[in-house]
Amino acid sequence: MFHRVNSAALIALAIAASGTPVWAQYGAIVPGARQTVISATAGTAGAAVSATTPAGSGKTTRLWNFTITCTPASGIVAGQVTVTDGTWSTAYQLVETTAGAKLQEQLPPVDASASNTAIAINVPAISNGGVCSIAAAYSQQT
Repeated sequence: MFHRVNSAALIALAIAASGTPVWAQYGAIVPGARQTVISATAGTAGAAVSATTPAGSGKTTRLWNFTITCTPASGIVAGQVTVTDGTWSTAYQLVETTAGAKLQEQLPPVDASASNTAIAINVPAISNGGVCSIAAAYSQQT
């Protein structure tokens, strides 16, 4: 399946996420690319949680999307979610309320900076926050 991407929206997303355009991070959309899902859940309320793709020998990891959900917090609290491969990093704001939280990002495919490099999605410990879970889809290409 192919997805059309509005180039003006892509530029706005790249600038908003990092302050400067980051064209090198975005890979071409590959029809039929096999995606795998990773997931992780924090053990206790307010604890940090990370989900990391495996690094593929001789392969480039490509992140397609991620979803973070949290159980209700004791009040309105916020934290900064980061997506990184250790060379580049992109931040997203996560706001938890007494109704819980959901942050869902459908990305243009984001490539790791080199082959055999993992991509991590990190939710920080958020005082008085709920229990958060991460699910993400990735693929690896040679």
